[in-house]
Amino acid sequence: MVGDSSCSAELRKLIAQCVSNDPLTFNTAFLGQDNSDYCNWILNKDNWGGAIELSILSKHYQTEIAVVDIETGRVDRYGEGIGYSKCVYLIYDGIHYDPLAVQSSDRTKEPLQTVFPVGDDMRLAEALEIAAGAKQKRQFTNLSQFSIRCLVCETLLAGQQAAQHHAVTTGHTNFGEV
Repeated sequence: MVGDSSCSAELRKLIAQCVSNDPLTFNTAFLGQDNSDYCNWILNKDNWGGAIELSILSKHYQTEIAVVDIETGRVDRYGEGIGYSKCVYLIYDGIHYDPLAVQSSDRTKEPLQTVFPVGDDMRLAEALEIAAGAKQKRQFTNLSQFSIRCLVCETLLAGQQAAQHHAVTTGHTNFGEV
């Protein structure tokens, strides 16, 4: 399943259903928008989730999700301390989440392993090592500080908010990272 995005529509539906079914928890203050607006937003394939969606997936699959941030080295855990026996490690580059995937030691054609026992310190160390290597190679994006250029009018912008403001005021929606 590594690199397979074919289940993304099903995951989006699952998240929208969980949010829609629990409007007391997932209220406007929590979501930053109306519950039904959020559900429509997350169903759009052009939108990406984050902490809210990871917490929902952790609960649904009864699996701890440990996210290692490349830029900071911080580990955010969803479902920690609940008693789940499984854990998935994700490496976060500021935009995308990629799973830690381990090939079997005998190099058979077994699928890559992405689910591990909770408390597997060796896997956590591997995830942290991968993140540190990616940081050294600057393979992350800081959305509040990165430079971006409007490919329509060539305006140089700093950060996601500046790009969003430019798009709203000009109608330009084609950007490239500098």
